Amino acid sequence: MAQKADGLRSGEAKTRYEQLKRARENVLTQAREAARLTIPGLVPAEGATDPHQVSEQPYTANGARFVNNLSAKLLLALFPPERPFFRLDIGPDVAEEMGAAYGEAQEKLADISRRAMVLAEDSASRTIWMETLRHLVVAGNALVYQPDDGTQMRMWRIDQFVVVRGRDGLLQEAVINDKIYPSELSEEVRAACNVKYDPSKPDQNDPVDLYTHIYLNGDRMEHYEEINGIEVPESRGSVERKSGGWQALRWQAVPGSDYGRAYVTEYAGDFLSLEDAHSSILKFAIEAARILRFVDPNAGIDVEEVTRAESGDFLTGMIDRVQTLQLDKNQDFQIVWNQAQSIERRLSQAFLIASNAIRDAERVTAEEIRAIAQELEDSLGGTYTVLSAEVQRPYASRLLYILSKQKKAPKLPESVSVVIVTGFNALGQNHESAALKGWLMDVRDALGEAWISQNLDGQAVALRLGVGRGVVDVSKLIKAAEDVAEDAQAGALTQAGISAAPQIAKGVIDAASAANQEGT
Repeated sequence: MAQKADGLRSGEAKTRYEQLKRARENVLTQAREAARLTIPGLVPAEGATDPHQVSEQPYTANGARFVNNLSAKLLLALFPPERPFFRLDIGPDVAEEMGAAYGEAQEKLADISRRAMVLAEDSASRTIWMETLRHLVVAGNALVYQPDDGTQMRMWRIDQFVVVRGRDGLLQEAVINDKIYPSELSEEVRAACNVKYDPSKPDQNDPVDLYTHIYLNGDRMEHYEEINGIEVPESRGSVERKSGGWQALRWQAVPGSDYGRAYVTEYAGDFLSLEDAHSSILKFAIEAARILRFVDPNAGIDVEEVTRAESGDFLTGMIDRVQTLQLDKNQDFQIVWNQAQSIERRLSQAFLIASNAIRDAERVTAEEIRAIAQELEDSLGGTYTVLSAEVQRPYASRLLYILSKQKKAPKLPESVSVVIVTGFNALGQNHESAALKGWLMDVRDALGEAWISQNLDGQAVALRLGVGRGVVDVSKLIKAAEDVAEDAQAGALTQAGISAAPQIAKGVIDAASAANQEGT
């Protein structure tokens, strides 16, 4: 690997980047085309020096709406607010050995999970993950890194990094090409890497290339930074592979390729057709908006006089000799319009916009709407599994590693496993909850509510529904059977006292009256 900063120029990071970027060309071209059809500038065009430089805008904003809607729903599914996306569990053998201490251990593990969520929120991870998901949907690839000091996460676009994966699909090597201003570097780094900077001449503060080389060495991920072919002093680091923090993410894994396929690319045909349809609709509308009048040359009408006339003026002439041009293309326009609506409906289903996926009819039942919404969620079940393996599990391991390094949590033994509870797992819980509620409705309709109250365990039903909804500590919200019995007994005694109060009061009054009569 590159030599340490001792004045020797190695340039290995830059060399590896130039070697590996050739394998990225086709993927990058597809990503730029997908961005052009959805969110221009998300992946800058080739040669663009400014990410905001956009030379062409699409004819419709539907692409941006589709991408943002799907990304937002994925963010809520993978990283729901105010509750952990994972839990820590102990193996059955360890739990059996712990016996009575198992519950206490579970409480401590739950506390560690909550601390990890606090760390994630402090590092503004939700903002970075939202942008990452947008890039995965459009470009199919993104690279993220969570620093071990707990500072803000970083994300790089497909045009900023190259990767090499092993046969198992895991990251073997990556090189990032970033830009950094000389003013951000310390004097030591500028001197070691031959970076010229004069604070008195701010116009010379042009950004320089900063390369970050990440590679697998045994079972550890190592990385270092390089400027002008020289390793940046004190930039080298090493960490266990599972806790490395470097995540080269893919939307869909492609066998035999180091890069993934984007979701937008899978629907490129519909996006291109929708773009052409809206282009035709817009051009037709512009042409139809033109007002052209034709005057019979033998009508004796002074066109200039008509043009200069004010509202309410009287003119001489035959009105039927003046005609307004009308485009007799209504049927053709309707065909294009219906085609565009059909394409939008298909894309709405693919990108989880249920309002557009519902059929246009006078009678649409609530059950039909729920079924369509559930079907749309199910269509991404496979995506949830990929994102769970490549996004959630490595990110959870990184957060636990940072907590351990910062002495905010102990290093967990191998017997403690990370269990993802959102995404695909939540999808299964939603199915279970829906099935349970449907069954309860069927039983109520067939046997009545009285049968349900007499023969079903209400606490067990409430517990299952709460778990399915993802309610935190739902068991603590439900009273124990002993407490319910005590409350019922206390209520019965209170009711008995209230019922007996009139008789007791009457007895007291009668006794007092009798005493008064004896005294007289």
